Amino acid sequence: LLWLAALFNSCAWSASEPDVSEPEVKSQPRKKPPPGKPPPGKPPPPPRGKHPPPPPLPPHMQPPRPPYAPGKAPPHMPPPESWATQHMSKADLSFIFHLIDEDKDGKASWSELNNFHSHTARSVTRSTFKMPKGIDADKDGKLSLEELKEANQKMGMSLPKVDNDAIKKEFAKEEVKFGMADADKDGLLAKDELLVFFKPDLDHEVSLLEAQYEFENLDEDKDGHLSKAEWKKARMPAPFREVDTNVDGKIEVHELHRWQTGLHQFVDGMLRVLAIADNDQDGALTLTELYDSRKKLHSSGSDSYLRSWADIHNEL
Repeated sequence: LLWLAALFNSCAWSASEPDVSEPEVKSQPRKKPPPGKPPPGKPPPPPRGKHPPPPPLPPHMQPPRPPYAPGKAPPHMPPPESWATQHMSKADLSFIFHLIDEDKDGKASWSELNNFHSHTARSVTRSTFKMPKGIDADKDGKLSLEELKEANQKMGMSLPKVDNDAIKKEFAKEEVKFGMADADKDGLLAKDELLVFFKPDLDHEVSLLEAQYEFENLDEDKDGHLSKAEWKKARMPAPFREVDTNVDGKIEVHELHRWQTGLHQFVDGMLRVLAIADNDQDGALTLTELYDSRKKLHSSGSDSYLRSWADIHNEL
């Protein structure tokens, strides 16, 4: 009996003692991320059927684009605030007019405006141009055909999953462009020859070669023109109607060429200037006509090229 009583008392004491041991932690089930979202800390996978875009082509293989956009300051200068609030000063108009008027007859003719536009584009390119890195192997400031081939070969090997036939076609075009840019036919590109090669829009024939090459790539059905569907599929940066200047529902190679070089933007801009400022309708501009029309040119936004020219040549 005494043994049973002692056993009962020890059980009662242990039952009344507080439990100080750590509570058992039950593992919580992991929450699955919502459908379509990656787990935390992991980048999202690429969409099915889509691959990340290939690295950009080097500068000498990029399609030509206008050296500066109409209505905007040149790339190396921010547009001044006065563009939005003030018309051009007489001093700026006089400065730019006397640069345009080559024959000093007191009129800026259409050919003089066009020549000055080309001269300005070349001046901007010359002041900002730098030889792309890694292409001038011997560091002599000139480019040989062998250096071009070597650079193209290295670039082709670094591009993943690229159509070899397309690359070969691109390289062949680059070699033809090299020959066209080599004005003195010495097998080397130097000074202005380099500008023409890397900025084809500065030369009519070289830029036409680029336009024809791009046209062939875009014209999938090979019917000799670009349809709206082909233009949209290529995700070109300009609206179809902007390039289709004759509004016939298709883009011809000469229209693509004019758009690539910025020529049709220039023509449109100058026609708007003439429509406002050419008071005697002789197809040319006098300094007096520009003075008298400067407020209207500003309010209509038609003085963008004149402003760009003045800012560029003041900077140069």
